[in-house]
Amino acid sequence: MSVIMPAVAAAKATPRQELTGDNLGMDVAGLTQGFLRHLEYTLAELQRHVDSEWEPYVALALTVRDRLIQRWVRTQDAYYDQDPKRIYYLSLEYLMGRTLGNSLVAMSLRDTCAQAMAELGYRLEDLREAEWDAGLGNGGLGRLAACFVDSLATLGYPCYGYGLRYDYGIFHQRIVDGVQVEVPDSWLRYGNPWEIARSGDRFRVQFFGRVHRFTNERGRLTHDWIDTKDVLATPFDTPIPGYGMHTVNTLRLWGARAVQEFNLEEFNEGDYVGAIEARARSENICRVLYPNDNVFVGRELRLAQEYFFVSATLQDIIRRYKKRYEMHDRPLGLRTFDRFADKVAVTPSTGWRSCTRTFSRPASFQSSTSSGRESSATRPTASPSGDGSSSAIPSSPRRSRARWGRIGSPISIGWRLSCPTRGTPPLASGGARPSATGRSSWPR
Repeated sequence: MSVIMPAVAAAKATPRQELTGDNLGMDVAGLTQGFLRHLEYTLAELQRHVDSEWEPYVALALTVRDRLIQRWVRTQDAYYDQDPKRIYYLSLEYLMGRTLGNSLVAMSLRDTCAQAMAELGYRLEDLREAEWDAGLGNGGLGRLAACFVDSLATLGYPCYGYGLRYDYGIFHQRIVDGVQVEVPDSWLRYGNPWEIARSGDRFRVQFFGRVHRFTNERGRLTHDWIDTKDVLATPFDTPIPGYGMHTVNTLRLWGARAVQEFNLEEFNEGDYVGAIEARARSENICRVLYPNDNVFVGRELRLAQEYFFVSATLQDIIRRYKKRYEMHDRPLGLRTFDRFADKVAVTPSTGWRSCTRTFSRPASFQSSTSSGRESSATRPTASPSGDGSSSAIPSSPRRSRARWGRIGSPISIGWRLSCPTRGTPPLASGGARPSATGRSSWPR
């Protein structure tokens, strides 16, 4: 492979046009105006007649999100302009906590926001309590994943977190007559003001089907995957701010949607349940965090979750890589994937390891509640080159270090000072029996 000279100019994208509201106020007056604007025009609420904490909380969340998006846009522009190697962090769970408080602390706005809310007659702590905890993770490993994406943003690394957007968490605990009762954790019941739906970036994930072998018109043996049961992966983005920095990275969560959500023919024939059956079974993929794998269908659903997650994520990574290829590599005459390993660092996903454990257990094994609860972590090691970069080493010492390559160093986002040198920073690269029928119940 020929050496790529850094002096060769890359193709430049069309510069972003500055908008009038690009410099949103970070003071009390700016936060107050943003809050009132969202309360009245986004939520259509009258300030004097709001009778719950939810609407003011959403208005404040959208006000803070506006300022996050302002930094997020500039961060992404810097990534495309400077073309660094990007880290993709895959985890089946994230214990993110409450986003409002975390964002205010990261942007040093907590005291300013508290003062702005006090002038409007609200207590910041009351509004923070109105937020539901995101039902995306449980336990220490989910929190570890959240800490990794926070830390990578703080250190200025171009990182993208990937996960699943579960409709329900593990459970919501209630005490009834002195006894714990577990009910679904419907954390999305009232919506999530922090996420941004990207319906235009959906990907089709194929399940089941068969391989059709044939000889094409050029006489070459060709294989097609046909008669598949497809599910649409819809991304939802949440901005992840770095503490004390202008860097804002992305956590992208996948939601499952049916290709055909409603069968009008079956509905007209009186089969009202069958008309929406395909939708229900497709969306079951992201219905619950860690479905019970004591039964065969539960283990199959967990495998479907892992495959759906990895397939959608890899399609998105390749889409983003091709976008930067058109900007930087095509003008140099390079082939599409010549620099894929130089520009993409995918963390070793635990999905495959967990599903192989799931499907290799003896029949007498009783699944514990902690099975499969892992995030994709790697052990950082300083680069022997001494250039400040680090190598992404998988957790297992049996894997080859050379297989995973190096991540690289934090980049300087042009409109702010670089992160001061702190030495080598810690990095993350980002027995049940079948059912009585013996057949799968998903997603026929």
